[in-house]
Amino acid sequence: SRLPAPHVLLDRVRQLRHLATTQDKYDVAAWVRAVEDLKAMPISDDVRTAYEEVLAIFPSAASVWARYTEAELSSGGDLDAAKTLFGRCLLYCPSLELHHQYLRLVKRSNEPRGSAGLAELRLAYEFSLDTVGQDIGAGSLWQEYLQFIQGPKPGSDAFAALFPGAMEGQEEATRMGVVRKTYQRAVVIPTNQVEALWRSYESWEIKMDRQLGKKVLDEWRPRYQAARGVLRHRKRRVDQLVTSALPFPPGKGGPMQPVQASLWHQYITFEKANPQKLEPESPLLMARVTLAYNQCLTVLWNYPEVWFDNAVWQHDTGGSVRSAPVLERAQVAIPGCALLRFARADMEEGAGNLEAAQQVYEAMAVQLEAEISPEEEGEEEG
Repeated sequence: SRLPAPHVLLDRVRQLRHLATTQDKYDVAAWVRAVEDLKAMPISDDVRTAYEEVLAIFPSAASVWARYTEAELSSGGDLDAAKTLFGRCLLYCPSLELHHQYLRLVKRSNEPRGSAGLAELRLAYEFSLDTVGQDIGAGSLWQEYLQFIQGPKPGSDAFAALFPGAMEGQEEATRMGVVRKTYQRAVVIPTNQVEALWRSYESWEIKMDRQLGKKVLDEWRPRYQAARGVLRHRKRRVDQLVTSALPFPPGKGGPMQPVQASLWHQYITFEKANPQKLEPESPLLMARVTLAYNQCLTVLWNYPEVWFDNAVWQHDTGGSVRSAPVLERAQVAIPGCALLRFARADMEEGAGNLEAAQQVYEAMAVQLEAEISPEEEGEEEG
């Protein structure tokens, strides 16, 4: 079907937003159709405004952010608009698609700088791997990064930019240490490319030093096999998740919404059960469960129980330093939720931060007053 004119679509989106904010009404089919039409349009001022209207209602919709950033990147215009968008969404939407686009942006903006831009690109790769490297589809990102760090010749400006700490005569040894560590991080993650990564790692170790390589590979093979053994079970669960679903409030997202909510719960339970038998306190397990929660929240953004479970798990595994940021974000997502505010006050009190707990209670009192006042005024007028 033909696309509507951008200004017509913008009016439609504004009407849908108005219904959502004033009457708590969500026409699921109309929202989905509007978003699909929007994703098919090249960037323009009306299209930008329409994206902003959609994201005002669905701030965690990773698929909408991905298409918005893609439209800005494809326009051939100033990259600053795309940079601003990534600054707004990357921390809240741990989407592999978004990170691939972000790396495209960093490559494009650093290309004119030659070797000098490589250090920034390496930092961008490391940020993306730290954020979404545990994703089942992230194997290609690990492969891309490995290719990137193995490219420059020792002694070249590019090499010096990537490995600034390498001493003269020690360049190759410095790089070997980084490459080995990267392979070893990648082959213990159950990604779709884990077997290819292991084969590549085997070849690399044997090529570097056959005798030492065999010894190192014998040590890492059981860890790789554990990851490969978990992959099938992980894939079966992930394949059922619709990560592009719009984050409607509970009960407003159509018949598939409760089904998806249940499947997300099962997937998080699976990751928390630690099927790979990683060390209970290991950063690897922390990163994997945290990513599962954060990806779930891009779809179940308005579900207080998911925020609460996430905060409890973070608190149990890392104390209030890990749970406080989750509850801060939760209050932005669902500002009127008493459960989440009490949870935050409770955790601050438990950590001995009495002043912070008092601030949470005071903010709740102010909000309650603001909610009660209009009701009282209405009664007086009646």
